[in-house]
Amino acid sequence: MSELKISIVGTGYVGLVSGTCFAEMGHNVVCIDSDESKVSGLKAGKMPIYEPDLEDMVIRNVDNQRLHFSTNLKDHLQDSDLVIIAVGTPINMKDGGTNLEYIWSVVDEISRNLAKETIVVIKSTVPPGTCNLIQNILGEKCYVVSNPEFLREGNAIKDFMIPDRIVVGCDQKIVGLMNRLYSDHISRGIRVVYTNCTTSELIKYASNTFLAAKIAFINEMSSIAERIDVNIMDLKEGIGSDSRIGNKFLEPGPGFGGSCFPKDIMSLINFSEKINANNSLIKSIIESNNLRIIEVSSNIAEIVKEGDSICFLGLTYKANTDDVRTSPAVSIIQNLISKGKYLVKCYDPLGIESAKLILKDSVEYYDDIYEAARGVSLVVVATEWDEFSNLDSAKLKVVMKTPRIYDVRNVINVKNFKANGFEVRLIGSVNV
Repeated sequence: MSELKISIVGTGYVGLVSGTCFAEMGHNVVCIDSDESKVSGLKAGKMPIYEPDLEDMVIRNVDNQRLHFSTNLKDHLQDSDLVIIAVGTPINMKDGGTNLEYIWSVVDEISRNLAKETIVVIKSTVPPGTCNLIQNILGEKCYVVSNPEFLREGNAIKDFMIPDRIVVGCDQKIVGLMNRLYSDHISRGIRVVYTNCTTSELIKYASNTFLAAKIAFINEMSSIAERIDVNIMDLKEGIGSDSRIGNKFLEPGPGFGGSCFPKDIMSLINFSEKINANNSLIKSIIESNNLRIIEVSSNIAEIVKEGDSICFLGLTYKANTDDVRTSPAVSIIQNLISKGKYLVKCYDPLGIESAKLILKDSVEYYDDIYEAARGVSLVVVATEWDEFSNLDSAKLKVVMKTPRIYDVRNVINVKNFKANGFEVRLIGSVNV
């Protein structure tokens, strides 16, 4: 493989994972961030995020001198074959659009300091047309490329190294360099989809919106299934076996969350309204997900009474991450607390500290499952952590006030809990 010198701006999920994986593939990478404490921590082997296997991969590539960290983009611009922008693009709370201030800040620094023609690759999720605006700002100094990421938290390294496809929006002149960047992938037969920048940008939004729609759909089906004699897992198998539909993202649960789906859908709605495009279906995905939170909260309120204690197992929006951003578990807890007088006790293997920033002292936090469940009238399995599929029902029964469990992820051993006298409720099943 022909090694490239790469500067990546931003050391969040996208920047740090991408930079580390590019280094693993043999490129020479410097990850740049304005946060001095974060960069110092990375140089010392301290990860600012949790992602399985990331720490070991970072340390290995630092030791092999393929991965470096810096706070100064200017120092590395002239020596880079390409610059990748992977900064955050948070939601603008005023109108639901995308806040691009971090993008414009990096683009301004590049514009002021770049002395040679280079390639600027946008990995951040940005509204369609953003790369064209950046190209206009940078002018003939640069070629701007759209190269969106499709990384799932908790599975990001695998998603980067073995993706379904790679999407690149660029001028034909840049195809050769991008092929060098992804030569390891191409050699393994992974497809690179080349298009223009605007199409590439919209592909990212369309992909996440469609996946979120599948989640919202199966959750609405589970709501129907709970009211009639239908098992949602049988329904999932029946429809997911259709090759036109597929069974991925058809796991019923409490709704979708995280840093991508809600933000990207809101951004797409905002963008479509600006261009007067029909977005009724897209809007309904957000509405359906919000209603799902309310429905699951109501189900819990039907099981317990005010004054009861409830134990939530899981606070992150999914397993294998410490991310609680727009987590259904957190939203359900907030909904319950706002509408009733419940004592909520929580356990999560990684998400406690992040959850404290949101829930503060409105709940109690525990580092042991069975202590969290002590004296409660209901255990809610809210995140699909592996350890929750192996809960000791006999031990839980001893510490609980009332042996009741509501599994909104359908991961527990139902027969075991039933055998130990538990009242069991699942998502999308009336008979358990």
